[in-house]
Amino acid sequence: MYQFKIVLAVALSGFSYLVGGYDKSIEALLILAVLDYVTGIVNAALKGELSSKIGMKGICKKFFMFAIIAMTVAVERFINQPESLHNLVVWFFVGNEAISIVENIEGYIPLPPWLKKWLKKFRDKGGKPK
Repeated sequence: MYQFKIVLAVALSGFSYLVGGYDKSIEALLILAVLDYVTGIVNAALKGELSSKIGMKGICKKFFMFAIIAMTVAVERFINQPESLHNLVVWFFVGNEAISIVENIEGYIPLPPWLKKWLKKFRDKGGKPK
């Protein structure tokens, strides 16, 4: 058990370093990423479309999302411009995850009319996350 704690601490410290530190924006993104994945699984299960291949694709997308954030942090460190670019990227992904969660649950619970209208407008402009 002790070795597991050490490995976990090293992994989380490495993750924190790569994404520019653990702050409220990364916390929000982590929470929304987990919620998006879980609501996606529930949505697929309710539709009878549950697939391990699609689930793995979702996990890969989350990994790539954090890889892009790590890349922006590395570029910021290289150009000595802390937190200008990576915060923008993190908040883009926060918004993207929030939209995806709403899409996953929209057929199961009532949503406010303004949210439905906004989501429809977003989709009509071709901005639907894949």
